[in-house]
Amino acid sequence: MVILEKIRSLLRDRSFISLATANLKCEPHAVPKFLLKIQDGCVYLVDYAIARTVENLRSNPRACLSFMDLRDLEGYRMSGSVTLVEEGPEHAALLKEFEKRLIRMSATRLIEGMKSGKPNEHYELEIPNRVLVIKVKIEEVVKVGRQGELFSEKA
Repeated sequence: MVILEKIRSLLRDRSFISLATANLKCEPHAVPKFLLKIQDGCVYLVDYAIARTVENLRSNPRACLSFMDLRDLEGYRMSGSVTLVEEGPEHAALLKEFEKRLIRMSATRLIEGMKSGKPNEHYELEIPNRVLVIKVKIEEVVKVGRQGELFSEKA
């Protein structure tokens, strides 16, 4: 998928992406989530195991991700089916990756704050107790161009 490859390069240095879910009553819920990685046609996000997002995904395991490329003024949407990774070897390995990303992100925030003279108040280096990984199997990607034109690809 050509658009997904572009998305992968655009998201390489991002830490958060918007995730939208809906419950069985079709009530929407959209929030930013920690972007762990994109690999093998899947997007991996980290979330608290007690959040409304997780409740929605347990009853309706589909999600939509979106973000904006401010440089080219193009929007991107990815949608697909979801698996909640809550335990086992895959969960443990993903949490190790999360810990590394969290340390890198905190170090970058600290350095940028020192450079700009505007330090951040919070530097999270601890993984919350109840986290899981939301694994979104990408089934469709859409790019919205500057003039509103749509480019879509199915997996």
